[in-house]
Order: sequence, then C-alpha cells, then structure tokens
Amino acid sequence: MPLFQRIFSKKTWVIARGRWRTNTFFLLAIFSVSGTLSAQHSDSPMPLANRIRFKHLTIDDGLSQNLVYSIYQDSKGFLWFGTKDGLNRYDGYRFKVFKHDPYDSTSLADNDFVYSIFEDRAGRLWVGTRSLHLFDRKTETFQRFVHDPDNPNSLSPGAVRTIAEDRDGRLWLGFSGGGICRLTLKPVVKAGGNDPFARAINAIRVPSRNGYELVTAEFTRFVHTPNDPASLSDNEVRTLIVDRKNRLWATARNQLNRLDLARVAEGKPAFQHYQLPEKIYTDVAAVYQDRRGTIWIGAHGLSKAIEDPGDSLHFEHFPFAFKSSHTWTNSIAEDSEGRLWIATSTHLSIFDPKTRQHLPVRHDPRDPNGLSYNMVLSVHRDRSENMWVGTSGKGLNIFIPRINRMHHYQGNPDVFKSVSISPRTLIETPDGKLWFVNSGSIYELNQTTGEIKLHPENTTIPYVRTMIRDREGDFWLASDGGILQYNPLTQRIIRHPLFAFQVIEGNDGTIWATTRIYVARYDRATGKWQNYTFPENNRLPGGDLTRFAMYQDSSGVFWLGGNAGLIRFDPASRSLQRYLNDPKNPESLSSNFIYSVLPDPKQPERFLWVGTKGGGLNRFDKVTQTFRHFTEKDGLPNNVVYGILPDDLGNLWMSTNQGLCRITLSTDTLAIAEDPTGLGIVKIKNFDANDGLQSNEFNYHSFHKGRSGRLYFGGINGITSFVPEEIRDSHYLPPVVITDFLLAYKRVDLRQSNAPLRQSISETQEITLSHRQNALSFEFAALDFTAPQKNQYAYIMEGLNDDWLYSGNERRANYIGLAPGKYVFTVKGSNSDGIWNDKGTSIKITIRPPWWQTWWAYIIYVLLFLAILYSTRAYELSRIRLKDQLKMKRFEADQLKELDQMRSRFFANVSHEFRTPLTLILGQIENLRTEIGDSGLTKKLDMAMRHARRLQELINQLLDVARLEAGKMPLRVQKTDVVIFLRRLFASFESLATQKKLGIRFYAEHDRIEVYYEPEKLEKIFVNLVSNAIK
Repeated sequence: MPLFQRIFSKKTWVIARGRWRTNTFFLLAIFSVSGTLSAQHSDSPMPLANRIRFKHLTIDDGLSQNLVYSIYQDSKGFLWFGTKDGLNRYDGYRFKVFKHDPYDSTSLADNDFVYSIFEDRAGRLWVGTRSLHLFDRKTETFQRFVHDPDNPNSLSPGAVRTIAEDRDGRLWLGFSGGGICRLTLKPVVKAGGNDPFARAINAIRVPSRNGYELVTAEFTRFVHTPNDPASLSDNEVRTLIVDRKNRLWATARNQLNRLDLARVAEGKPAFQHYQLPEKIYTDVAAVYQDRRGTIWIGAHGLSKAIEDPGDSLHFEHFPFAFKSSHTWTNSIAEDSEGRLWIATSTHLSIFDPKTRQHLPVRHDPRDPNGLSYNMVLSVHRDRSENMWVGTSGKGLNIFIPRINRMHHYQGNPDVFKSVSISPRTLIETPDGKLWFVNSGSIYELNQTTGEIKLHPENTTIPYVRTMIRDREGDFWLASDGGILQYNPLTQRIIRHPLFAFQVIEGNDGTIWATTRIYVARYDRATGKWQNYTFPENNRLPGGDLTRFAMYQDSSGVFWLGGNAGLIRFDPASRSLQRYLNDPKNPESLSSNFIYSVLPDPKQPERFLWVGTKGGGLNRFDKVTQTFRHFTEKDGLPNNVVYGILPDDLGNLWMSTNQGLCRITLSTDTLAIAEDPTGLGIVKIKNFDANDGLQSNEFNYHSFHKGRSGRLYFGGINGITSFVPEEIRDSHYLPPVVITDFLLAYKRVDLRQSNAPLRQSISETQEITLSHRQNALSFEFAALDFTAPQKNQYAYIMEGLNDDWLYSGNERRANYIGLAPGKYVFTVKGSNSDGIWNDKGTSIKITIRPPWWQTWWAYIIYVLLFLAILYSTRAYELSRIRLKDQLKMKRFEADQLKELDQMRSRFFANVSHEFRTPLTLILGQIENLRTEIGDSGLTKKLDMAMRHARRLQELINQLLDVARLEAGKMPLRVQKTDVVIFLRRLFASFESLATQKKLGIRFYAEHDRIEVYYEPEKLEKIFVNLVSNAIK
C-alpha cells in the first residue's frame, strides 16, 4: 500500500499508530526523505505518487497579489481571498478584485493586507484591514468604520486581524496593538409613525438578508490594563474565536485568554490567562475549535487545551515534525477527515488527532504539484471538502482529496534523469512492489519507501517490450533478444531463442508465447518450446496477428489480438477462427486492430470484452457469435481503448487517449433493454487529467490489477494507480449563481449612471431593458471548486424556449434580438461529478417595447382607428350623399335636358310651323309690293317686309339652336376678307346708333385680313354683340 494511502486512510491510521511506539525512528526517517512531505527537499527517493499534490492559483490566473493572508467561503458559495493588494472574490473561473480607490469613499479604505474576512449570521460580509469594512453585496460597495482618536467609543486602533461572532449576534474584533473590540448593531425601532432616518441621528443603513435595515453601531473596547489581572493580557491579538459555550478565546502575544461572555453581559468581564508549556518560542498565534469541540492552540507546535474543574486548563503539546526555531503558527483549519491543517512560517503541517502525529509538507522545487512556498499564512476548507492554502508570496495551493485518491507516479528524477516515465507493462508483486518496463528497461518500485531499482543489476539486457511474473516468482520478458527468464532473487537470466510478441502464463501454469506465425508452448520438464503453427491461409504477410493481446479461457482456447481482427486459436485441434470487421454487418467487430481482451467478470464463459484502435469497446458473445459496441457516441471518451480492467464492484475501467472511462453494468433485462448499446450500461463516468490522472493519454500493454484490487494504468507521463472503492462521486450540490451580465457582448458596470443594473447581477431578481437592449448575455457558475472545468450547465429562457439547453461546461448564454416581453432566465448546474443542483437560480427579464408598442400607444392607435373609422364612415356617408345628390342632379339635368330637348323640339316644331306661314306672308308682301309699285303703301310694305324677315331670322336661329343641341349643325367655312365683312355689318348699325345718339366707328389695323369663317355664324355673333352694346 502506498505511503500516501497509509497516511490518509482511516484504516491505516490505526496501523501507523500501532507502529509508532516501536518504529518511531523508521517513520520519521520516511518523512525526512520526502522533498514534499518532510523538511528535506533534496535527495528524495519518495515517488511523487506518495506526495500531496496541489493545484495552484497565482497572479497569472487573476489573483490580485500572491500573498494570501485570509481565506473565507461565504453563504452564497463564493470564495474570498485577502491579499496584500486588495480583496478577491472567486467563482471557480475568474477573480473579481476590490481595491482602494482614493476618489471613491465606498471602496476599501486601504489595500495593504486584507487580514480578515467574516460573514455574520445575518449574511453580512465583514472585511478587516487597518479599518473595518461592511460589504454591500447588492451595490458591491463598502461601508467604512475607522478609528477616531478623539472618540473612545469608536473602532479600536490597529489592524483588524480576526473577527468572530457570539450567539447574540455581536461581533468581536481582534486588533494588532488595539486589543479586542466588540461591535453591537442595534436596530432602530420605528415608533409613532416617525421616519427612523430622521429620528436616528447616528443610525447607519446596513444590508440584511431581507434587504436593508437601520441600526446604530456601538463599539466597546477590551484592552490590557496594567495591574488589572482581569483585563486582556496583551493588546497584540492574532486570533479569536467564540466556542460552543459562548466563551471567547483569544491569542494575545504569549498567552491564551478566555472570556465568559455571560459575565460580560452581567457587566463583570474578566479574562482568564493561560501560559502554554512551550520553552523555545512562546508567541501564541492561533486558536481553533474542531468539530468535536476541542480547543487547539498553535504556537511553536500544536497544543490541545484540556479543561480541568473550575476555570483551569492544562495542555497536551504536540511539537511540529519539522524542527525550526523560527516556526510559528498562522492559521488552523480542519479537513473532512478530522485532520488539522496548520499554516506555519516554515511549512504546512497536517496533524491527525487519532495518530497524534504531524505530517510536514514543504516546498520541493522539483515537484510542480507540490506546495508552492514554505511560508504558509492561511488555510481553509470549502464545502466541497477541498483545502485552500495561502502562502506568503506564491499564491494559493488547492488540495483536492478526490484528485489525491488518484496516485500519480512520475519517477524519481535522480534515477530516471532525462528519461520520461512511459511504462508498457505493470506488475504488482505479492509484497506490494510495482514492476514496470520503461524505455526497454525493467524497474522495481517499493511503494512504501519510494525506492526504485533497475533490474537486472550490473547486467545489460536487450530491449524489453512486455513481461509477466509466473507463479514461481520468475519474470518472463519478451525482448529483442528473445524470451528472457529472470529470477529477481538470484539475478539469474535464462535466454530462450524465440522472438515473441506476448508471453502469458496459462491456466495450468504453462508459459505460452505468440509470434507472427505461431503460438509456442514451453515445456518446463524438457526446457523446449513446442510450436503451434497457424494454418497457411490465415497468415498475413507483414501482419501482426497476435502482437497486442493474448488470453486463454477456461477451456484452453486462446484469444489473440493484433492488427488482423480477433483470433480464436484452439491448440488442441490447432484450429484457427478469425473475426473481422464487416461494414455491411453491424454486429461484426468494429475494428480489426485490437489492443486488449478481457473475459467478462460476471459471465466469463459467454462474453469477451475487446478493446480496439478506433472502434471503441466491443463485447463478443461466444454463443451468438456477434459483437456489440460502445463508442464515443455512447459516452466513451475516445475510440482507442488500450486496456480493460474489472474492479471488485463489477465495473469496467478502460484506458484511452482521452483519459479513463468507468462503466457500471447490469444484467437486469430491463436495464439491457433500455441501454441503446444493448450492453446493460447503467452509468458512465469519464476521468481526465483534471481528476489526477498522469495524463489523458495512456499506453497499450500498460494496465494491471493488483491483488488488493488496486488498479494501475500507465501513460505518457507516468503511472496512475487507485483503489476503485475510494473513487466516489461527490454529492455536494453547488450553489448556482449568475456572475456577470453583458449587453451587446459588453460587460455592464452597475456604477455607470445609465446602466440597467442597480445592483450586482448575482443579487438581482429582476431586470428591465429597453427594446434596443435586446442582445444580452449571462455568465454563470456552479460554485464547486473541485474541477470547475468539469461542471456542467443547462439553461432555459421561459417565454422563448420550451426545453432546457444543455451547454456542457460552457457557462455563458447569449440571446440576440429578443422581442419585447417578459421572460424568466433560469440556469442550473452540476458539480464535477455530474450531480445536478436542479433548483439553480433565476432572474426575471422585462424588455420594454418601443413607444409605438406601448399600451398608451395602442390606446392612441385604437382611438386613431376609431377616428379613421368614423372619418371613413362619415366620408362614406358624405360620399353616398354626394352620390345621391349627383344622381339627383343628374336626374334633374336629365330632366332639364329632356325639357330642353322638348323645348327645342317644341321651338323647332313651332319654328317650322311659324316659318311656313311666315314664308307665305313674305311672298304675299312681295307680291303686293310688286303690284302696287311706288305708291305710298310701299314704305309700309317694306317695313312689314323687314320685320317679317327679322322674324324669319329669329325663327331660323331657333332652328339653329335645335340643330346645335342635336349636333346636326355643320360649319360652312370659307376663306374671305373679314375686314370688309365686319365693316359692312357695323355700317348697318350707324342709323341705329344715331337714333341712340351714340357714335360708332369701325377700326382695323389692316385693310384686308383673310381668314376661314362661316359668314352667317360670324354675322350672328357680331350683330348680337353690337346690338347689345347699342342697347
């Protein structure tokens, strides 16, 4: 059993304690040779697999400064780190740094050493520097409490080194040089309806779990008073705690102080002082109460306080294993197994109260996974059971128990020097030692002491590919020089002139070997090899039929694997059967390149498991002669399966190019029916380098199961070994928080005046955005710090999506072009083992519509619509009325037209009727005039003639009007001189004008103008014009 497992296993602590009394020197010798586990950091034979491995976070990862003085995990799940340059909040992915801003009174008052971080029962986060700060999570601002030299009731002077809370909710603060100060927050009671802000002049507004409350802050100082034995022993206070009995314990320079807080409430404070039994360095620096209620005090070593009757104490002292006169204690924390982790000035010490022994951990420059710095300032256990170690200059070290259950051996650099550890064969011997082949050489590793030995000693052997250990303890090596039989006790080597790929020990202890064209059996009695040649038709020129896999089942049949499929070879009948990939047959072998063959742990007579190159895992059914497959699409991390091992729980473990895979199988008929592969896989778990593996890439011929059940897998960076029963899933449900909010892919700063956020996004329940702010993103984190890159996420936007979107380890959700409306964004996450916190966290989102889509806009739209409808209706009614009026007018016009037509017809008829007798009259007048001659009646007849002719013209005009209205009046134009024509017309009006005493004169610019006109029509026009003018 490896040393690390023995030290950190509950069972083996008893073993270690049993051996301590008799083998103290031996164990201390082991501790002293380890560069990481002891004070010596050179000439260490201890393999890295037995060392404590850390992950590291430094300024390169975003930490503001590498000196980490304080560590705390708040109730939300965030980790906080106090450094020499600001306060850091960590979500597993990014650090958010809070620093002093000289132009911002709500920032930290100073950056130099954040000594203490504490959250009270009301959820308020307190930060101690050279001032006291209260952090407001909503606004991410700080309220400062500073020392006022003129006010004895203000904060004590000095740096706030430590903070604790009593059962009444009062805070106790320890100061460097200022003693102890008690802070009492008293709520301001609202009375008589008066505004409490106006009533309480010295009231302050502090955050609470339900928002904010108004309180008064009262400071009470407890300091050292000379000649007062009941006062604090010294004003230099490094650590204080309040125990389960509501007693205050404080370290004040060289003494431990205890104060019964019940007596303080009675007005009788009295400190008891206790001197530790240390002689070298007596500065008491740390006090801690473990889960069992025991009080531990750290100084130059660890002391356990044992209460005697009354108020007296006595101490049991446990000196540090690492001896140095300059060692003092800075901090103490308890891990999940009850061990105490002690941060000291020279190393990290791990103390187990059961064995009562310290395990010193120190920096080894050759170990990249070791402690980064020897001066350790702080230590803290998170809720995932990881231990966080803060150093004085090299940042953070994270001890993850699950990763350390995967032991990693990289090799002793003094032995392997520039040769990397990439083993091809692994064998655990009955004495617990591990043998392996590396770069063609054989090594023996003592997993208890870390000693490494090259075999055989002082002898050079040919390059070794694989090896086995037989029942008699001899090793059989397949090498370039043939098969070598090696006895490690006598160092004797027997060479067998047989070039072999594989060597195995058969069911009856017989040694078998495979070559390219035959299987050979070794007869121990005769010392000769018997060859079983493959049939001629099954040889592949240049092929390696049996290079990688060889297994003999209970019937004596061999199952062989290389680059030519799975081969069944029966040495008794010398028959050979090959199983090859057939693309047309889904139940054939998935790949002809085979690395490993394993009988099924539960049904070995029926099933074989076959690991292939590129085809994943295959299960061969000997009865049905069919194959079923498990590949990447089913959850296998990679389709190259180098090795397959069963554990004692019935699981199968496979090594690949992308880590290890563990599958849990069931023979239940329903489970098999529900599994798409038909294999009965009920659970799949993949492991990678983040889980403590040597690398993601493993080697063929490099897997082994030890007699105790420990599994070994070799890869390109060493050996990974573990006990499968210890690889358990964490059931810690990590809090899920929204850590950032982005608009148009730009982070929103809530300090900006136009920011849509009024408080931190992690504290925001609802957010309202404008319609232009519809491209938004959320970042989130599941606060499990074991392997954050393996935490899984799923989210949904209610109002947009119907189903959850599983994003793997992608922790940002982007939405573009969200329509105005109400949404609820919900995100859930898992820990690194895939255990989901289904509750998650949510935020309501309201995207306001543009003004033209608001309710009042729609009211306006309705009103406008109604107005338009009304106008349209009014217009239609008006149009109908106009139409009716038009119809009426058309009817009237038609009536008038008809009347005009009737009138015209009437006038035409009448005119015709008048015209005929008038013509007769004119004829008779003409006749009379002719007959009479020049008598006096002639003038009368001329007058009658003129008037009759005038009447005839009027009748003709009436007929012309009738013809014109009927469109039957053609123009009879002629070209003639219009001036002469008009002059004659005007001359006929001279006598009439003279009668009217008017002057009439015709004037033309030209004497002659020829135009086209109808003389009759033009005469009528001008006659009417002139006659009207004379009238």
